[in-house]
Amino acid sequence: VRFWWAPGHSGVAGNELADSAARRAAQGDSPSPLVDKWCNKRQLEREICQWYQDTARRQERTLDGTVLDSTEDVVFRSHLRWTRALPSRYAVALVAQFLTGHYPTRVYLARFRLTDSPFCDECGCPDSRAHLLLDCTRFSYLRESLTSWLREEWSGRTRQAGEACPGWEWDFLTGSSWGRLWLSRFLCETRRRHRRWDDLEATLHREQEGRAALGRAGAVNVDAEEDEDSSEDEDVEEA
Repeated sequence: VRFWWAPGHSGVAGNELADSAARRAAQGDSPSPLVDKWCNKRQLEREICQWYQDTARRQERTLDGTVLDSTEDVVFRSHLRWTRALPSRYAVALVAQFLTGHYPTRVYLARFRLTDSPFCDECGCPDSRAHLLLDCTRFSYLRESLTSWLREEWSGRTRQAGEACPGWEWDFLTGSSWGRLWLSRFLCETRRRHRRWDDLEATLHREQEGRAALGRAGAVNVDAEEDEDSSEDEDVEEA
């Protein structure tokens, strides 16, 4: 067994200053404007949630003053514990975007002129959040599959007698922690399919460009052959 002496931070000027500032902040008499009061974890969570609420409300209006869809206050009502039920930070980000009205539907993208039309290519109606989640025929099978999975999990959950299984409804999917888990599954799958469709469209576009390039090259070759034939005919006539 070997013992090694490691120097502590006692007597180090910078560390002593940091300890002194931390003690003053904990006692509530810190002169720093960055730490003007003592707070615990719960208080800090409340202040972060309040900041999110204030920021989201400011974003409810466009630059010209038009009122947008009302932000869901339940997202940051008092805490962020609803995020713990979701499988990943990516899922949390998608659900937060959806609940606060910043999910990239065509209606949302059209506000910033990032798409030519706010209408759904499949259904022909405005591609809003509600349309995507509840009505779009492109994802009918996905909704049916998730609803069936939801019923299976519901049958194994502990619940009050006579409590009915929630359906694929807006209030359940956006207003409860368990519902947001199913919302995240829906959004993750739709984003995955969108990426696959985008890749397919890009591949088809490249193939079309390739065929067009081959067509142009073939036309050039035909023209060159015709020029050679005509020059040979002229040589024969001269001979």
